[in-house]
Amino acid sequence: LVAHPTKERCFEVRTRYGRSIRVTGHHSIFVEGPDGEPVARFVDELREGERVAIARRIAVPERDRTEVNMLEAWRYAENDPWDLLVEAPGLGALAWENRRDLFGLLVSKRRNNGPNWRSGAWTKLIRMRESNRVPLPVLRRLGIPVPDNARVRVRTRGRSIPMPAKVRITDEFLWLLGFFVAEGCWYERPGKSAYITISGKEELLDRAAEIVRRELGLHVVRGKAQDGRRPAAIFVHSKLLLQLMELLGFEGGRKRIPGWILGLPLRRLKWFVEGYREGDGVHSGKKLARAVRHEFSSVDEELKDDLIVAFARFGLVPAVGYYNTTLKNRTGEQTYPFWRLTLCNVSPWSPLEWDEGVSQKLSARVTGDIVWASIKEICEVPATDLVYDFSVPGLENFWAGTGVMAHNTYGPKMRLDDGRMIPNFITQALRGEPLTVYGDGSQTRSVQYVDDLIEGVFRLMHSNEVRPVNIGNPVEYSVKEVAGLILELAGSESELAYRPLPQDDPKQRCPDIRRARELLGWEPRVRAREGLETTVEWFAGRLVNRPAGFGTVPTNQAGTTGR
Repeated sequence: LVAHPTKERCFEVRTRYGRSIRVTGHHSIFVEGPDGEPVARFVDELREGERVAIARRIAVPERDRTEVNMLEAWRYAENDPWDLLVEAPGLGALAWENRRDLFGLLVSKRRNNGPNWRSGAWTKLIRMRESNRVPLPVLRRLGIPVPDNARVRVRTRGRSIPMPAKVRITDEFLWLLGFFVAEGCWYERPGKSAYITISGKEELLDRAAEIVRRELGLHVVRGKAQDGRRPAAIFVHSKLLLQLMELLGFEGGRKRIPGWILGLPLRRLKWFVEGYREGDGVHSGKKLARAVRHEFSSVDEELKDDLIVAFARFGLVPAVGYYNTTLKNRTGEQTYPFWRLTLCNVSPWSPLEWDEGVSQKLSARVTGDIVWASIKEICEVPATDLVYDFSVPGLENFWAGTGVMAHNTYGPKMRLDDGRMIPNFITQALRGEPLTVYGDGSQTRSVQYVDDLIEGVFRLMHSNEVRPVNIGNPVEYSVKEVAGLILELAGSESELAYRPLPQDDPKQRCPDIRRARELLGWEPRVRAREGLETTVEWFAGRLVNRPAGFGTVPTNQAGTTGR
């Protein structure tokens, strides 16, 4: 997948099924040939009424996910590890056995300030012994895995409700997530309340409440319907629950279907689809069942696109329409736009049977898993900052689930005008220009050579890991040190030109690669001097006969700090 800027004309091709294709004019897409087989044609040569290919089925590398660790959720939210308490039988006794080592930990981390710091540390150790609760850093110091029956809770002066340290992602829990995407909301006020709410039919709320109590161990509050103006709802107050939802890809109540769900095996994905269908139940039921169809609605365009992918996993093609509606009893004539996805002639009707095989009768012509949709409109659209191309010989990929967090990569073949720290420093050094450093240059950066990145990504693609993994170099250098090393390797006599430090410039960037080491057996091998020497040589060969201004960035950009 390659992102790059473009100056080409850009077009959006809108089809009968509501599916759109946005491409540059010199890009080709497939049209139906005389014999029904796909034929490539440039977009600017297409005409309305021609049939273009849309995917009926999307195949992905399936990866199941059966549990989520709340310790990872807490770390993902970048919360203070001392504010998370882990409780399990026997933890208090184990902490007391190691009390002298833990006393040193508490003192070294200044967990007890003031004149009575020694007594305060012992008080905390005694409290751990009696409650079987220890802060997360204490559990790590003990060097033991999280017990299977452990629970976690937020350290607070008031009452806090614990959750399982490991939350099972059961079929019922997937149903609950689908129900939440259809009818749920997220609320958080820093330092005050944090909760989610789901509205809907009473019988669905009963089921959702039971799942929350059984799988999460949390208390559920019921809200009654009010005179047709407000539907019945459930409320679940828990900061930990919001941290869990954030890790699962629903941060801020985001109305999306995360990639890991789209990449689940069909026998598991169907439970999420069923939860969404029942939550959006005003658009499906006995009436639509007799017509052998479903209707799904969403006010979010991104969620509409996610639903198209979810249905395509089963080989189903929805017709997509964009409409406006009114809520006259509440807001009078004000209109509200929404998307509606209609699945017609589906058999069997229930999504819970789709993984065993589902058929759909379409009015359009079909070639294998290609549906030929008529072009309704071709319109020119503004170009975005970047356009994306992807091509794998013999394949077309859709990769859902695994995330690679690549940190500050450099090496040969970078764009000379890339804008980041290393290419900027190298081009300035080779031209004899001052190297622009923001601030005093003491802020640190970790940089990795491109070969190390590729090796890390390769290992991740061949693993069974479904969660994000940091691929980066934990060795830090100050910006000033990187500048000095590049000057030395380039044989340049340029000086450093200091500029004011941007307000949002990070002081430190150092990835945690423990997961990469443990799961992939990966860590960077190329030292900074070795990688920079190769990169400087490559840049030197490309800068010969270049115009003086080529490859520089405006001085008001912060890219030279290593962003």
